Parts: sequence; structure tokens; C-alpha cells
Amino acid sequence: MGPVVSTAFRVEVYDKFFARKGLIGDPISVTITPKHMAPGVATVAVAANHRMVPVLLQKGARIWLKDFSTRQHLMSGWVSTFRISGPEKRAVVEFDIMDDFVILQRILGWVVPTAAITGQGTAGTNWTMTDDAETVLKTAVDLNGVDRLGLPIDIPTSLGRGATVKARLRFQTLYDRLIPIEDGAGIIDSGIGVGVQQNPDAPGLRLNVWEPRVITQELNENSGVVKSWGVNGRSATISRGVAGGQGEAQLRLFREKADAALETALGWKFEAFRDARDTDDPTTMYERIDETLKEGAAVSGMNVELSETANFVARPGKIWVGDTVSMKLAGQVITDRLQEVTLSSTASEGKVTRPRIGTWSDNPDVKLAKIVQRIARGLRIANSDT
Repeated sequence: MGPVVSTAFRVEVYDKFFARKGLIGDPISVTITPKHMAPGVATVAVAANHRMVPVLLQKGARIWLKDFSTRQHLMSGWVSTFRISGPEKRAVVEFDIMDDFVILQRILGWVVPTAAITGQGTAGTNWTMTDDAETVLKTAVDLNGVDRLGLPIDIPTSLGRGATVKARLRFQTLYDRLIPIEDGAGIIDSGIGVGVQQNPDAPGLRLNVWEPRVITQELNENSGVVKSWGVNGRSATISRGVAGGQGEAQLRLFREKADAALETALGWKFEAFRDARDTDDPTTMYERIDETLKEGAAVSGMNVELSETANFVARPGKIWVGDTVSMKLAGQVITDRLQEVTLSSTASEGKVTRPRIGTWSDNPDVKLAKIVQRIARGLRIANSDT
């Protein structure tokens, strides 16, 4: 008897040229986790003798995952890793898919995208642009991904959406400097959503920008939507920074900056050094110190796992990643974005949807820290009454 299969998702297979090679109509299991402003992950398991296995083992092979009934896009990307497990008569191959959003982490932002590598010192220390978030993002991807690298990325005309952001690029990835921009709120907080998917109209990819929605329905534990939640926190590790600029020995330029309010609150001083030998500009050196202080800032994390109900359905066009939702946790009304949705399908469990809000990863965001403190305070008040 062969392995049982699941058919909740449409699994399309493509080669490195974006040419369609066939369907996996009988996967053993599929798990898809789209994420807000970050690369999602997905895994497809098939029988080792499936006719699509040789295609998927080729370099550059791709999978496009869609909702089975509506054919709505869920995720597309390259096969990144595979695993084969036995015994031989029931051997299974698992393919991990790297979300196409990852291209933003694989393209560098040159100082002068229109010049050769030998001409990168002709226009200051950074490529800079200040504009609405959508225009900044699309301009940087167009200059570096399409024009400079010649990648087949379809970039629709900007509609000017998102708050004004200031971008600086100096051979960092587009993701590192455009999504969580250091010089302000960043595209991640600008009011737009960003995604990359396989282009349905031509071989290649398409950069998508949209405006996430605000869901007015309040979620809580009593409704069955809020399944579990947790919070964490860590204090700051850096309170003052020193940057070393150009020059040698006693001629080297140094600058220092401290967060006086933080040091008063901590009752102590924590130092860190930042190498900035590529510049003699004091303003740039202070910017590097600010980056170092941000890296060592106090961090908080929140994680809320939700369950689908008849009145709460997570899917494109309903409630989806990036949308803002409100929850009642420990007596506190918390408003945050839906960070990811895990969609899975197996023969034993059928289709299961697990939306999640918040992140356990280190996050220095002041707003998140205040949310965590409010929840902790709410718990103290609730426990004092019992």
C-alpha cells in the first residue's frame, strides 16, 4: 500500500526558465507559511517514485502553490533543499520551497547602480532616495535587479503608496536597508505590504505592493479564535557607542554618542565600538553609532496563535498576512499585524490553518515593548484580584 495523499492545494512545477512541467496532484503533505514582509516557507512531500521528482531535483526547479478550489496565489519559489527517507517501498521525498520574496535578500543596492564596479566611488558614500515607500522600493529594485542584473522582474508603476521614507544603500541587500530602514520608520511600518510571486503573464517574477486592511472584528479567547499566546523581553545591552573613522594611530578620527536617558534608567553604562574607517564624515559616523545603539536596544517579543472559526477565516481576500487585527489578551486590547499564516494539508488531519500574530525574534520596536508591558501589567492586576 502506497502513502496516503492530500489535495487541498494546487502544486504546479516549473523549471529554471519558468516553463511549466506539470502538476503534483497527489502530494502526501503540503505546508505553506506566507509571512508579512519576510520570506515565507513551504514544504511539499511526495512519493519517491512520483514522476515530478526528477524535475524537482534539477537546479533552479520551482513550485507554485495555489488554493485548490480558487487557484489563488499562496506562494511561489525555488526548491532550496530536499530530503529522501525510506524504507524503499514507502520512500518519500520532501522539497522545501524558498519564497520568491527572498530576492530582496539576494540583490545588493549599489552606490551607483548605473556604473561599473570601478565607478562606485563617484557619487558619495551611499545611494540615497527620499520618497513614498512604494516608489523607493520599486526604484531600488528596478535599478539594481532589472537594469543592473537583467533579472526578469515585472515592476508595476508606483501608485505612491506608503509613508515617506529615507533610504541609504551601500552594498547592503535591498531587504536589509529598505524594509527595516535605519533612518526612520522603514517600509515595514510605512502602511504598505510587499510580496514577490511568479508572474502569471510572462516568464519571471512580479513585485506586488498593496495596502493591508484593518479588521474591525475583535478576537479573544472566549470566541475560540485566540488559541495561545506569550510575551518575552530583554533589557538593553548597549547604551553608548564609539565610532572609529579614517586615519591611523593618533591621527584616527573618533566620535562618541550616549543614550543618557537609557543610562539613567539602567543606572549603568554599556559601551560598544563601531568600525567606520571608510568615512571621515562625522555625520555618517554618528549614524553608524545610532545603528549600533539600535542593535543593542531593549527587545520584546509577542506570539499569538489563532484558530479558524466560522467567523474568522484566514485566506487571500478574507483576512491575510499584513492585515491589522485587534485582540483582547489579559484584559488588554492589543492591535497588531497578522505576521504569518501556516496552511497545512495531510491525509490524516485534512486542511489546517494556523494564523499567528507577533514574533519571538528580537525586536527593538518601542510600540511592541509597550504592548508587552501592558499585557504583563494586565496579568498582575488580574492575579491580584483572585
